[in-house]
Amino acid sequence: MTILGSVYTYSIYRLELENSLNINSTISGIPYIFSLLFFSIMMSFSGRYLKIENIKKLVFAGGFLLIGAWLISALIKNIWVFTFSYGIMMGSAVGILYGIPLMMVQKSNIIKKGLVSGIMLLGFGLSSVIFSPFARWIIDAYSMEVLFYIYAILSFVVIFTIILVIDNAYDLKKDNALREKKKVTKNKSNHKWGSFFFIFSAMTLVGLTMIGLTNVIATKYYNFDAVMISGIIGIFALLNAISRPIFGYLMDKFSFSKISITSIAMLFTASMINFFNQGESIVLFFIAYGIYWFNLGIWLTIMPLYVKNQVGTENYSKIYGNVFLGYGVSALIGTLTSSLILESFGSPRNIYVIIMIFMIFMFFYLSNKLKKEIK
Repeated sequence: MTILGSVYTYSIYRLELENSLNINSTISGIPYIFSLLFFSIMMSFSGRYLKIENIKKLVFAGGFLLIGAWLISALIKNIWVFTFSYGIMMGSAVGILYGIPLMMVQKSNIIKKGLVSGIMLLGFGLSSVIFSPFARWIIDAYSMEVLFYIYAILSFVVIFTIILVIDNAYDLKKDNALREKKKVTKNKSNHKWGSFFFIFSAMTLVGLTMIGLTNVIATKYYNFDAVMISGIIGIFALLNAISRPIFGYLMDKFSFSKISITSIAMLFTASMINFFNQGESIVLFFIAYGIYWFNLGIWLTIMPLYVKNQVGTENYSKIYGNVFLGYGVSALIGTLTSSLILESFGSPRNIYVIIMIFMIFMFFYLSNKLKKEIK
C-alpha cells in the first residue's frame, strides 16, 4: 500500500515536468487526472475477477504495469507518452493492486477487520508524507529520471516478494466464505450498488474538492505565508492517513450510520467555522481544513467495510469495485473544477454555504436510508 501511494507524490515533480517538457500547468495536470481516473476504472474491472484463486495473477499483472510505468516515465520526452505511462499504466496498476489486500482481509479469519483494513490504508495515506521529502531530495541531488528508476526498483522488490509469500499470507478456511454469506440477511443481499456509489461519491467529493483548494484559499484569499502553509498541508496529509486506522477500529465497534452521521456533522462544523472565520485565525483555519482532510480518510476506510457488511464477502470485490468508481468521478470533478468553482463564486465563503446545505441534505438522505440501522 505504501509503494502504491507513491503515485500521489505527483505535485513534487510536476514543476520539473513543466520545465523539462516546456508545458503549462494545465497540461501538466493531465497525467495525474488520468491516473486517478484509471485507478477507479480498474478497481471496478479487476473487482469482477478478484477471487482467491486469481490473486497471484492479478498481483503479477498489476506489478508488471507498475514497474513498466515507472521505467517508461523515466525515459519520456513527451507529455502524451508520459500521460500513457504515468496516467493510464500507473493508474491501472494501482487500481488492480489496491483492492487485493482489502479483499484478503475481508475473506480472512481476522476478527478486527476494520482495524486491520485501516492500518493498511494508513500505509497508502502515509506514502505521500514519507515519499515527498525523499522525492524532493533525489530530484535536487540527481534528477527526476533517477527518482523514477528508484521507484521501479522498489516496486520490483515489493511485488516479487509478495508473489513469493502470498500463498502463505493468510489461513483462509474453505468454509469461511460460506459462513460469511450466511451472516448476510436477505434484505442486505438485495442492496444495489447505486446507492453505495452515490454516498461514496458525494462524501469524497467534498474532501477532494477542499483538499484541492486548500493551498489556493490559504495563500491567495487569506494571505497566509506560503512556506507555513506547505508545512501545514504536510500535517493535513498526516491527519488524512491517521483517520483510517482510527475509523477502521470504530467500524468494528459502532454502526455505519453513527459514523457516517458523525462525519457529516464534522464537515458541517468545519464549513461553519470557515464561514465565520474567513482566514482571520490561522488556528481556526487549521482546525477546519484539518477536518476536511481527516474526513476523506474516514470514507476511504468505512465504505469498503460497509459494503462488505451489506453484501457479504462473496459479492464484495465486484460491488466495491463498482462503488469505487465514485472516487474516480469525485477526483475528476474535484481536480478539474476546484479552481473554477472558486473563481465562479468569487469568495470561499459561498463554497462553505454550499457544503453546509449539502451536508444537511446528506444527513436526511442517510438518516432515511439507514434508519433501520440507527439504534
